[in-house]
Amino acid sequence: MTVAEDEQVGSRERTLARQILDLVFRFRRLEHADDPCGAQPCDECFAIHEERVGRYVRSGEPLHFVLPAFPAKSRNPEKVVGTLPDLGERISVEFLQSFCEQVSHYHPAGARILICSDGHVFSDLLGIPDEDVTAYRTELQRIIDQTGASSVSMYSLDDAFGAMSYDEMRGRLLAGYATPLADIRAEVLTDLGARSLFNGMHRFMLEDQGPLHPHLSRTKLREHCKEFAYQMIRRSRAWGDLVGTKFPDSLRLSIHPQPRHAEKIGLHLIRTRDSWLTPWHGVVLDDGVNLTLVKRSQAERDRASLVWRNGRPSHYVNPHFRQEEIAS
Repeated sequence: MTVAEDEQVGSRERTLARQILDLVFRFRRLEHADDPCGAQPCDECFAIHEERVGRYVRSGEPLHFVLPAFPAKSRNPEKVVGTLPDLGERISVEFLQSFCEQVSHYHPAGARILICSDGHVFSDLLGIPDEDVTAYRTELQRIIDQTGASSVSMYSLDDAFGAMSYDEMRGRLLAGYATPLADIRAEVLTDLGARSLFNGMHRFMLEDQGPLHPHLSRTKLREHCKEFAYQMIRRSRAWGDLVGTKFPDSLRLSIHPQPRHAEKIGLHLIRTRDSWLTPWHGVVLDDGVNLTLVKRSQAERDRASLVWRNGRPSHYVNPHFRQEEIAS
């Protein structure tokens, strides 16, 4: 191959890599909703991930993404209606499969997404029985199989550590991959990105844990949730580092909003009114036009009706749109 031909191939690969990343960026959860890179990704947005995507383009193999997510349903009854996956998870799985198929428009091999289910990583902190986490994962796998989401697969603590108790698995994870809490506290004090993540996690934990601790004063609850937030960040990083070690060539996705030029790309799975809301912390509201993720309390304030499928709660409906909106 001549130098000119080699340069032509390289240019084509870079173009394909940018087209694929532009597709990914359409679904980004950014740290700031008004970030200009949300509407128009800049060169640095692409540069961080371009070489990794380019390697998959050159090899002709499917792009491989890892997504730490789908842990278990929240215990907060103001947010969810059960302990098992419902319409929110089903829509999300179908979106992930569709996304992988859309990649194949640019890269014939398409993409694969590995859901790194982190429920057992946090379950003891959140007071969720490990049996509930296992049941959630089993049902999620059934949804993946039932919907034909062949590009989506799962990985969890069981796959990482094998046959031992979940307490032992968590101990192994923290011993091998966790950052000391003192270091995380110091980073939150000095690093704007870490502080933003902590503040977001703290707000989220206050909202999530408040109804579960009605006996605590607001001040006590804030302190309680601060410690939760530090522990959650520590374990999330440990799990992320384990996943990164096991799958070093994969592109890193996150369910949480991320800075525009971070190594991880925050990803929206489903239409939502809140950039921190996920299917395991909310319910789907069908208003006859859109399917939107909301908190259960919001759906009930909107006087939506609960729909059951296969003997379990699935989602809410409130077809309040006007007839003329259908015609338009």
